[in-house]
Amino acid sequence: MFLGIARRQVFAGWWIVAAVILIQAIGFGASFWAFGAFINPLEETFGWSRAEVSGAIAMTTLIAGLSGPLVGKLTDAQGVRRVMLAGTIITIAGFLVLFSMSSLWQCYLGNTIIGIGRAGITGIPVNVLVGKWFVKKRVIALGIAWTGGPLGGVLLVPLATELIAAYGWQNTLLFLGALVAVIITPLAFWAIRNTPADLGLAPDGERVTTPVGSGSSSGGNLQAAEAAQGVAWTARLALTSQGFWYISLSFCLIYFSYSAVQQHLIPFLRTQGSSAPLAGGIVGASALLTAAGRLLAAYFASHYPVGRVLTVCILLQTMGLALVSFDGGSLLTLSVFILLQSLAGGGISTLEPATIMERFGTRGLGVFLGMVDFIRTVGSTTGPIFAGYVFDTTRAYTPAFLAFAIAYLAAIALLPFARVSRATTMPTTSELRGL
Repeated sequence: MFLGIARRQVFAGWWIVAAVILIQAIGFGASFWAFGAFINPLEETFGWSRAEVSGAIAMTTLIAGLSGPLVGKLTDAQGVRRVMLAGTIITIAGFLVLFSMSSLWQCYLGNTIIGIGRAGITGIPVNVLVGKWFVKKRVIALGIAWTGGPLGGVLLVPLATELIAAYGWQNTLLFLGALVAVIITPLAFWAIRNTPADLGLAPDGERVTTPVGSGSSSGGNLQAAEAAQGVAWTARLALTSQGFWYISLSFCLIYFSYSAVQQHLIPFLRTQGSSAPLAGGIVGASALLTAAGRLLAAYFASHYPVGRVLTVCILLQTMGLALVSFDGGSLLTLSVFILLQSLAGGGISTLEPATIMERFGTRGLGVFLGMVDFIRTVGSTTGPIFAGYVFDTTRAYTPAFLAFAIAYLAAIALLPFARVSRATTMPTTSELRGL
């Protein structure tokens, strides 16, 4: 209802972005950022190894990624709103399983359920939603929308750490599940609208025009804007190009490193002498820097080639890992490492969907992003497990951090090839209708 009033003064797309920020803050904050605070308590309670706990938590990312193609297809077919509502219910169920767990398999089960739910709340639905509401201002809108995740880290990581210390990890999990229920559910139901056409608008708030032979006015604006950008690829066409596989492998390597470092940041800081509350506070501050990094990346990507900005972000990540690996754990070194990890990591999260939309368009975007997520999941799941295994074996994170730096460099080497071949032919009208 409030969108109908607000759109008279501000383009409704920006209110959609505001709602997405809150949804991302709770969705990612509860199911990703805050989970690092549970590693040490679960080890102490059940006697599980670092690799076992890391594997259970990584299951959330694994299942979210494996669910990508299905979530993408459902998003294209049913719309973002319905998918988000379903994802919310599933996520709540996962937190209830974790709250009552008493064995490792239940920990894996709870994280599996949360992974399915998170796939419907964040990631693909958010990117599709913003991609439909914005074309010319898409990169900026994506950057702003994706600040929600790290802002959730700013709020929920220190809060979860304090709640665990005061009330225990079980009650903290119950609190996080309740937070998902009372915030995301009403936002998804009342604030989210699948496309500008749902409110009789066009992308970017431009004047509605009706192309000849078209029955959809706002759809005409979207198609015209996409044509002006030179991208009108379908998911099937993109999947047949070498560029798709290069970009998928590149992001697989990127998230092999990024996801592992983020998940193990609190345990790593503990090995450097930080207390649990201090480590949680530092990670919370790093989340705020991550939000700033997403805005900075959006700004630079609106003025410079997206691929060039993405490469700079990856290089900054590599420099941070190399620095902390070779220069020990001094306060200055740790500060620079967290600064680079946070700012550059935030930029990568914004630039990934922007790069895909720039090179492949938004036609069939849900399925396409789902396939990318499916492949990327291999990296984002194995990275945290690898880091946990290395720590269990060596009692240090340095070997893992060096491996992650190498993975970043390999991703940079692949990016120049992540382009759609000019030899690729466009599908016929009948093929488009079958997609």
